[in-house]
Amino acid sequence: MDDFAAAYGRYGFQRRAFFPCYGLAEATLLVSGAEPEAGYRLLQLDRRAVEEGRIASLDDGAAPAMAVVSSGTPAARTTVVIRGDDCRALPEGSIGEICVQSPGVALGYWGDPLATAATFYASVVGHEGSFLRTGDLGALLDGQLYVVGRRRDLLIVAGRNFYPHDVESAATGIDERFPQGLGGSVPGAG
Repeated sequence: MDDFAAAYGRYGFQRRAFFPCYGLAEATLLVSGAEPEAGYRLLQLDRRAVEEGRIASLDDGAAPAMAVVSSGTPAARTTVVIRGDDCRALPEGSIGEICVQSPGVALGYWGDPLATAATFYASVVGHEGSFLRTGDLGALLDGQLYVVGRRRDLLIVAGRNFYPHDVESAATGIDERFPQGLGGSVPGAG
């Protein structure tokens, strides 16, 4: 986003025009968002802490960094809870599954009662009502939602969590023949 703003700033694009938000079809799109024209909040996180399931800002820059943009604060009449594997709400700064409760959450999937029950009617210990399980992983910090990956895409190796974008980043850094970033083509691939 910084690169985009820098590249298009000379054509009149203003960084404050970014509106980072989080949503999904099951929640009628919007779950959380930034303040209009406020730009975006970027955290440089300690990559090892994220692998361990928590959000920790880099203090001295010595640890490997992972940049994460805030998806803003929950929309009106929307409750966002980060749920652990034990169905309990996790404390601030802990990474778990993003669960949503809102009048905008759909009632379920058409003609699929099993998927509806598993996705739309989750419980969170200590909270009343049912929650939508998004399948996304994230954390709440200072009222802001930070999305770090997808539950299904998470690779767990020797107790450490690895996200696909981390694997891609590591692979592109080992050899100049690998494309940098998403959407590139691998030289020689057919």
